[in-house]
Amino acid sequence: MVQSAQHSCEYCIYRANEFLLDERVAVQNLTDSEFEIQRESLMTDLAEKDMNMGEVHVRGWGQIAS
Repeated sequence: MVQSAQHSCEYCIYRANEFLLDERVAVQNLTDSEFEIQRESLMTDLAEKDMNMGEVHVRGWGQIAS
């Protein structure tokens, strides 16, 4: 869901679509080595254990929110 107190629904939809198109181009332009770096970074982040209850809380609520 995307909302704004300052902009119309149409503007929000337009900007969301522009973002998605820009990201598609960015992903398509990644070299194999750049993609591999991004993939390894994500895998490292996912494998990292929570260090304290605050991190457990943030991770849990992040999953609920998404």
